[in-house]
Amino acid sequence: MPETTLLITVTASVVLLKDNKILLVQEDKIKNRNLWNLPGGRFELHEPVMDCALRECLEETGYKAQLTSLLGLYKYVANGKYDLIRYVFLAEIIGEQTTYWTHEIKAHRWATLDEMDKIKDNEWLAPNCIRAIIKDLRTSKFFPLDVVKWC
Repeated sequence: MPETTLLITVTASVVLLKDNKILLVQEDKIKNRNLWNLPGGRFELHEPVMDCALRECLEETGYKAQLTSLLGLYKYVANGKYDLIRYVFLAEIIGEQTTYWTHEIKAHRWATLDEMDKIKDNEWLAPNCIRAIIKDLRTSKFFPLDVVKWC
């Protein structure tokens, strides 16, 4: 059996809700430029899962948020190269928008689930994952935050 190196990246994302709409971010990184996504990103060293989600939300949107529940964990192959596991949380805004802190985001857009359905797969970062998230948002089956443990 050939030896393989397993590379797994773990990220945390936020479904930020306001007036039945979800805030999307448009990526501005070279490999993902112009693709729509949920606010989120990779963990910093030893960073708790929920802290990562809140930090990424603030950095990419300028909104301070409060997590309300866990939508789910999603695993997919990213860029055809490595496995990615994405924690996705629901959150509500708890403060006025400030300037977002990252050069990696080009634009923001509020969208309903129906509007998200109309975004073409080639306009999404990880379209299969986003489609699964949209489906789960429609079922309203959410998990309490205490299912996520920091040990």
